[in-house]
Amino acid sequence: VKPLVAWRMGIADAPQHYLASHYAAISQSMGSVILIALALVLLLVMMRDMTIEMVARSETDPLSGLRNRRGFEVHGDAMVATAMRRARPLTLVTVDIDRFKTINDRHGHAIGDQVIIALARLLSDATGEKDLVARLGGEEFALILANQNIEQAARTAEILRQRVRAELSAAIGHEQEVSASFGLAQLAPGEALSDLARRSDLALYEAKNTGRDKVSLAPVDKPSLAHGHPVLISSRTAA
Repeated sequence: VKPLVAWRMGIADAPQHYLASHYAAISQSMGSVILIALALVLLLVMMRDMTIEMVARSETDPLSGLRNRRGFEVHGDAMVATAMRRARPLTLVTVDIDRFKTINDRHGHAIGDQVIIALARLLSDATGEKDLVARLGGEEFALILANQNIEQAARTAEILRQRVRAELSAAIGHEQEVSASFGLAQLAPGEALSDLARRSDLALYEAKNTGRDKVSLAPVDKPSLAHGHPVLISSRTAA
């Protein structure tokens, strides 16, 4: 722009006359405007980055590094909406560490935290980029498996159940066997995340109530008062 201004307005005929010229006034004004604009852009970028970081922290569990309950609800609602829109299957898996209070009481909270971290890593490694893994609180976790029906998710859950028994005991030095129970529910047409979570919790309760260390499936359709009891598909092998 400066050559154009110099051509139209002219420049100073001597160096000492530069500050008094129209060219100097326009050139310096443009420079000031550009510097202010750059500063505002940098400020906006900093504010955006801070906002993204604050949102990420508010949705992240500090111990496990997974999504917390808030992150689970926000991103889970979006996954449910996408599955509904594209008519794709989606299954929610609720996971609960068996007798976790006993682990804390016997080995201390530091060891309990190690078990939480180990399970979080195991669940993350077993899921894909389009899936969601969250720690809902305490010893309870949740997985939303995109594009998986309940039969496919049950196979994944059974592998995880076996891996928990085989690998998580190492977190406490094999002094106590660690196991987990799994409750599964597949998304039904017109169902919200809260309804799906309620059915998954019922299936988890069934696994807990019948001996723990099991995978329990909720019916594919929404349960009614007359039917719809969860079905157990696996349990630990008796010693």
